[in-house]
Amino acid sequence: MSTMQFSPLYVARLTVNASYAVNESVISLATPVHAELGAICAVALDQLTDVTTQFGQSINQNQKSIFTAEMKALDKERDADCNLIFRIDNNYLKGTDAELKMAASTLQLFLTPYKGLPSQPIDVQTRVTKEMLAKYNNSTELKQAAEKLGIDKVFTSLEAKNNTFAERYEARNDEYASKTVSGSSLKPAANAALIQFCSILEQTANLMPNDTILALFNKIDELRKKYHALESGGEDKTDTTPTDDTTK
Repeated sequence: MSTMQFSPLYVARLTVNASYAVNESVISLATPVHAELGAICAVALDQLTDVTTQFGQSINQNQKSIFTAEMKALDKERDADCNLIFRIDNNYLKGTDAELKMAASTLQLFLTPYKGLPSQPIDVQTRVTKEMLAKYNNSTELKQAAEKLGIDKVFTSLEAKNNTFAERYEARNDEYASKTVSGSSLKPAANAALIQFCSILEQTANLMPNDTILALFNKIDELRKKYHALESGGEDKTDTTPTDDTTK
């Protein structure tokens, strides 16, 4: 039996904002399955959540962004577009019109890998939505199917909102980068809490695995890979020996 092992992530090499973001993303993935984690892992998640909340408050004292309110509204609007797109094909699949059923089936096949997109961390959701829409726009068949079902304008709306969200997200990051970050003193504690949670989750995945634990492990591992690329020199590092800086 192979051993489950997280991909390397050296959190001490992340910026303050990136450290907070990866903690928040892990929490958003793990919290919905809190009751299924097991006692020790659940306690570690609670500690991670508490420390990250303090970490975020410390950062936010010095980082009130003018973009946050607009981003929250845009995120809700694009979630609504996504949910409408994912839901409408099922309605037509239950109908009796053969052409509409075929169009719905075409879209359903395309959309299936993207179900659950609105629940992803906002940076991941933005990137994957962009990829999904690029494939849609490059396919005459998909666009014709959407037009036949009357949801082509929803795809257009989603693209506009996602592009605007991406612009605001980048602008907010630039705004944060221009400010003196006040949360650096809490970064080591936040890093340590993430290391502890990932270590316990890794052990649980190896010693007491179940479908929920393994699914969460895989989602967090994908997240770790993305944030590894944001490390200072992360992509160029060849030495992967675990240190106190890694959640591996």
